[in-house]
Amino acid sequence: MSQYHTPSQTADQLPEDVQRLVDFEGAPNAYFNQLASLAARTCGASAVAVVRVNPDARGADVIAIWPEAATAAAWADRAAEAAIELHTGNSEWFKRDLNLDTAQGPMRATVVAAPLPEAPGNLYLAALLPYVEPAAARALRDRFELLTLVPALRQSRRAERAEQARTERLTAALDIATAVSPLHRFRSIAYRIVNDLASRLNLDRVALGMIDIAPQVATQGDDQTADGVDASRGSYIRLAALSGTEKVSTRMRLVQDIVSAMEECFDQDTELRWPLDSEQPVIARALRAHAEHSGPMAATLLPLRSAGRVVGVLLVERDAERPFQDHEVAGLRVLCELVTPRLLDARERDRWIGAKIADSARRTLAGVLGPTHTWIKLAAAALALTVLALIVVPAPERAKGAFSIAPVQRQVVPAPFDGFIESVGVRVDQPVEAGESVLATLSTEQIALQLAANEAAAASARTEANKARAEGKLAEAAIAQKRAEETEATVALLEQQLNRARLVAPISGTVISGDIDRLVGAPVQTGQLLFEIADLSRLYAEVGVPESRIADVEVGQTGRLATASYPDRRIAFEVDRITPVAEVVDGRNVFRVRVRLIDPPAWLRPGMGGEARIVTGRTNLGGVLFRDLADWLRMRLWW
Repeated sequence: MSQYHTPSQTADQLPEDVQRLVDFEGAPNAYFNQLASLAARTCGASAVAVVRVNPDARGADVIAIWPEAATAAAWADRAAEAAIELHTGNSEWFKRDLNLDTAQGPMRATVVAAPLPEAPGNLYLAALLPYVEPAAARALRDRFELLTLVPALRQSRRAERAEQARTERLTAALDIATAVSPLHRFRSIAYRIVNDLASRLNLDRVALGMIDIAPQVATQGDDQTADGVDASRGSYIRLAALSGTEKVSTRMRLVQDIVSAMEECFDQDTELRWPLDSEQPVIARALRAHAEHSGPMAATLLPLRSAGRVVGVLLVERDAERPFQDHEVAGLRVLCELVTPRLLDARERDRWIGAKIADSARRTLAGVLGPTHTWIKLAAAALALTVLALIVVPAPERAKGAFSIAPVQRQVVPAPFDGFIESVGVRVDQPVEAGESVLATLSTEQIALQLAANEAAAASARTEANKARAEGKLAEAAIAQKRAEETEATVALLEQQLNRARLVAPISGTVISGDIDRLVGAPVQTGQLLFEIADLSRLYAEVGVPESRIADVEVGQTGRLATASYPDRRIAFEVDRITPVAEVVDGRNVFRVRVRLIDPPAWLRPGMGGEARIVTGRTNLGGVLFRDLADWLRMRLWW
């Protein structure tokens, strides 16, 4: 074991090393390497490995090993075997004594292993130590298990620091929101937000942009505003405040870059971060250009929302070595939610006096009563015209309901006996002729075998009956004769089935149903529906008229219907028959009204549905619109 050595560790160094490992913030591989090194120093191990067992427990990977020279030795395999045995044994401790051949000769050693709780994955810590006497095994186990708690302490420490940082961010957001409460001017509030935020969070730059209303008319031949933003879009961002700057000039390259980046955030209505997350599907060309012009940086843009609408954008920046974490962005979101209503209220109060006067005049004019009340006059005139139209404008009165198309003549073809389909001669939507078109043929092999067997049995029974009569055995003759008659009846039935094995179309028409692809070779039972034939040249519709409208419907009335397949095409009809009994459909009483179609189109098929409207008379527009309400009032008030 020349490749292994036993390190030394003083009692004073151990707590410091454990604390350093608990506070470690580097990459996972580096962390596990330091954990292996600490375990070696603590337990006096010759070699230590951190092993991840595969989920199926059929293999393991050594993700960290100490010392590095042990990688090529047999120790890695030993550590993996110990971790797998510990994983599959469902225990909390593993110890095995073994003899190893070293350059100095045979050596007695001990392999110990224990799981790493709270660590991601099936991780185990394994160590190779000089032979441990049974009396010292308990102390070694306590020391080793203490080491396995380091990952759990580290995760607890990281969670504590994250919660502390989150609390600090939320506190900062509340403090800033509280600081702007006494302020009333929009400009003062905006600059207080960006400067306090930059100071409290140690940020390099904070910018606040607000959505403004674009000019109604742009300069002829120029669709760009002073901020370099397309005014034809109907809105643009105006930079309201920039930390550390009292006056913002729109001609500054920095301001233009910031506004363009804010526009990207506004257009996509989502948060943007720099450096970009490869999994975030966003467009950040302007943000990338801003980063190139300003140098290496970390940035986040957050939209300010009011009533679900983006009203502004907040930009925060700092050095590239400190990218913004999720808990930091969460605190910024809280700040945006707190200050957005305050910003909007202050900006509304700071509006130009002319706009305020115009709004006030419009509200006053709408609320004043008198002969010069323009809005009231317009409202009264519109109401009078509406009432006049409801009374004067004629309109047809209709009874409407859902309908379904059905053929006048329809015939189903069932299976005549139990058997198998041998062949199919038609397909769906194929025309057939009555008594000529063969729909399908059933297999007759089984019936032919049964027929031959029964004919032989009948002949044998008749022979037995004749023989018994000749010998004077009348009782036996009668029994044989009875058996022969029963067998002959079966023969007649089988012959009838043979004659009905060919299914012929009973009527002329079109095949409208039948699972053609699955019928061949499929077993069928007597009475099973195989085909359905209908005469598509003669169709009718059955309309479900509600009980409240059936009194207005009479035979001979006309109307039109529209199918769900072709809602833009109307088909005329005439009422042919009204069923005298109602039936319940979808919780309400309806009467079936049969109508005759006038010049039905070729694409109309049985089973199609839609809405039909029967013209029952003529009335005014008000009667059509408010009849349901009037009927309801009559029923409730007994009017």
